[in-house]
Amino acid sequence: MPNDILNYHVLMQQALQGIVKRALQQIVRHDAMPSQHKIYIDFLTTHPHTEIDADLRTQHPEAMRIILEHQYWDLAVKEDGFSIGLRFSGILKTLYVPFDAVFHFNDPNAEFSLDIPLLPLSTQEEKTKQENVPITKPTQTSENKNNSTIISLDKFRQT
Repeated sequence: MPNDILNYHVLMQQALQGIVKRALQQIVRHDAMPSQHKIYIDFLTTHPHTEIDADLRTQHPEAMRIILEHQYWDLAVKEDGFSIGLRFSGILKTLYVPFDAVFHFNDPNAEFSLDIPLLPLSTQEEKTKQENVPITKPTQTSENKNNSTIISLDKFRQT
């Protein structure tokens, strides 16, 4: 169903990625990993937008797990992914991981774990196209065929 507007697989992946994104944003916002938490993130090193050192890519040709606990640097969360500095064999390396590459997120101390379904790149590209379609409000001059009253919800929104 290439043009299915209710592509539940994509919607589910976006929702799960949103949890990962918001959890990382909370860590950035508080400038520290909350005590008692340790986060495991598994991601594809083969994703075209994953940026890792060539040595790490050689050691982890398909997938990699990183652990966020005490020693990480410069965690930055962007719209489509996150970057982080971690030490590997004592050497600080910066990674960029797109959320589309993350397939497992686990915080064992919170007894929380997500398995995120990976979508084929063609589906991810379709998702991006759907996200970029402008949403337009219906005009108020449109004909009301049912003669029912149309109430704008804008006046009920809290600002």
